[in-house]
Amino acid sequence: MISEFWSARFWIAANIVGAGTFLWLAARTWIEPELRHDDVARGGDGVLWTVTALPVLIAFLVLDLVWLTLVVVRLAKTQAWPSASPLAATTLLWLSAIFVDLAMR
Repeated sequence: MISEFWSARFWIAANIVGAGTFLWLAARTWIEPELRHDDVARGGDGVLWTVTALPVLIAFLVLDLVWLTLVVVRLAKTQAWPSASPLAATTLLWLSAIFVDLAMR
């Protein structure tokens, strides 16, 4: 029980760092608010986002899916559902990070 608690805390902390890194990298491609509706050359913003921020997003998506799979396998073996709050917290965290990125584009 205690190791499950610490691993969940570690995983949430890792996701917070990952989401922060994603937003930090994505922020390099955000256009200034005063230029948002102007037809200005955007250069390689999409390429920069794809090369920097997207790999972080994909890596954590894969890792979180593996984590979810392990939780489901454990549920199937023990018939005891572990706390869903870490899964919900990381899901909300990443949805919020993606929403902020999309809102700032």
